[in-house]
Amino acid sequence: MYTIWLIRSQEYPAEKFWEVLELLKTFQGPLQFRTQEKHLEIPQDRLEEVPFETIDLDSQKLEPMVVYERISNSMVQYFEPPPSYHKVSWDTIFDQCQEYRTNQRISENDFIVLLTEHSNEYGWFTAGDPKGNRNLFVHTAFWEHYTGSDHRYPVAYHVASAILKRLTFTNYSDLNAFLHKEARGCMNDFCAEKKKVSLKLRTADICPACMDLMDRRNVDRAVIRQVLSIIEGIRDQMLFKSRWKLDPKPLKLQVKGESKRIIFPELGNLEVKFTPLEKTLFLLYLKHPEGIRLVELSDFKPELKEIYASLYNGSDPAMVEANIASLSNPLSNSASEKFSRIKSKLTHALGADLAQFYYPKGEIAELRKIEVGREWVEYCS
Repeated sequence: MYTIWLIRSQEYPAEKFWEVLELLKTFQGPLQFRTQEKHLEIPQDRLEEVPFETIDLDSQKLEPMVVYERISNSMVQYFEPPPSYHKVSWDTIFDQCQEYRTNQRISENDFIVLLTEHSNEYGWFTAGDPKGNRNLFVHTAFWEHYTGSDHRYPVAYHVASAILKRLTFTNYSDLNAFLHKEARGCMNDFCAEKKKVSLKLRTADICPACMDLMDRRNVDRAVIRQVLSIIEGIRDQMLFKSRWKLDPKPLKLQVKGESKRIIFPELGNLEVKFTPLEKTLFLLYLKHPEGIRLVELSDFKPELKEIYASLYNGSDPAMVEANIASLSNPLSNSASEKFSRIKSKLTHALGADLAQFYYPKGEIAELRKIEVGREWVEYCS
């Protein structure tokens, strides 16, 4: 097992950070993605301000000491730019990561991956610590321009691929010897012209030569399988969502196994993870397409208890009773809190447009119901 601590610098929005983390956590394997509540602070005196109007994203190349030219008028259509960005040196990034590791008592064997909107001196999407420490960063800005996709997909892709590269190559000389200068749709494409990165995302592949190299170097095959699962899942979700806009309709939802995992098979078996109480409430509403008012939850207490008992991992029957009593009590905030978290998790996983089919909707005093037709729901072992 490898523990991956995903952290953010202060300017990267927490909501976007959690979307990336939740996406990565849906893929099972030896890479265990975790986070610390504390973000990383890069000192202001280490940041160089770069006015946005001086950045030409179309001409950016991955070269030492990138020179930014004037931006073309065509850029306005992609996203509303901030007045300026900041650039920071690799030394500062990795020194701050190492200081964070020490302060948070993170093992030297664990990985730290910093997500940051700050540009870096060489203009790289992602890089590892040249000193050999298990510190990496992923640049999170401008993805709307390079890929036209939801930001979390290219960011999550580069988190996973950066870890696999760090486990494959010993240093930058070693890495440079095997990078593909001409893009071939492999994880190890250099993509000097940044817009070519979309090819890697579309192919979601590791070429035979690189697979053979990893095999000869005894890279953990379970890690390779998980990384392939991540990048293939990201590709599938990107393709589906781009096509879904042409024919917006619900997706099949599977309630799978004894633990009643919530799976979306058309999104690469994407799993939305709920706590036992959240899942209990979700499954109750899934079972009742006619809807249930919040004040009527107490009438469904036996059903809630039956569902929760099948999901509860503890051994204290009194805890089951207490949790269900709180959940079904109209004077308690328990159910309202669970509704909010269910909506948030589905929105993070599916996006706002698709998620609205699946979370219980309705005003406080009115019927709440899950909109998706039950022909789209499948219960399987």
